[in-house]
Amino acid sequence: MSAPSQELLDDILLSLVEGIGPRTYRLLLEHFGSVTAVLNAAPGELRRFEFYKSGTAERLVAARNNIDPLAVWELCRRESIDIVSIRHENYPERLKTIYDPPPILYVRGTLEQRDAFSIAIVGTRRATPYGRRQTERLTTALAHAGFVIVSGLALGIDAVAHRAALDAGGRTLAVLGSGHLRLYPQENAGLARRIIESGGAVLSELPPFHESAKWTFPQRNRIVCGMSLAVLVVEAPIRSGAMISAQMAGEQGRDIFAVPGSIESEASKGTN
Repeated sequence: MSAPSQELLDDILLSLVEGIGPRTYRLLLEHFGSVTAVLNAAPGELRRFEFYKSGTAERLVAARNNIDPLAVWELCRRESIDIVSIRHENYPERLKTIYDPPPILYVRGTLEQRDAFSIAIVGTRRATPYGRRQTERLTTALAHAGFVIVSGLALGIDAVAHRAALDAGGRTLAVLGSGHLRLYPQENAGLARRIIESGGAVLSELPPFHESAKWTFPQRNRIVCGMSLAVLVVEAPIRSGAMISAQMAGEQGRDIFAVPGSIESEASKGTN
């Protein structure tokens, strides 16, 4: 990994300011023109904006003294984590088109041009034997047809999809709801290594030591959908992360496919 540019360090710094999410990041860039200009803006100009949470402008002013982006970059270099900004040539083109693309991706493995030809496969963590069989069958067929399989490395349908893609000799990408050094769930750490070793990638918008939380998984789901041409929901109870993914996919203009199941199965109520 070559020495980082100042622009990349500024990207890292801005993305680490508490209260600066992807949408606020985009609005700031639209106004100031560059990340460096945002960080060099006068306090009075920053406080004019009303889309901040309370205290965000003050944290942004103090960021140069309180956050060391070079330390983050050096940690990632030691841990073989690439930092891909939204302006980088390897940043997924399809992901750029969503309303709130992550400004930074932390990537283990390799992103490729063919990742634009992706299908997301999502579903419940409490997969039934029927759901597992259908996930294996459909993932294998899609992998053999040349699709890259994207999912969220969760237990259940996600993990089955990743494994089926690998077993079929296909390519798969996993999007985390945590930082790489706090990988969740730990039960799938071996699967994450296998994905990377196969030539795929594991990625997150969260910095390496960021813990998973209730809010990080819906955030993760928008990336899973945003990277993909379409989303296939295999099993999903009415109240589930997979149903949130389906809603996000619709908002992003992605095609949505659903596997029907028994009318007696709780796991198929959402897909039905």
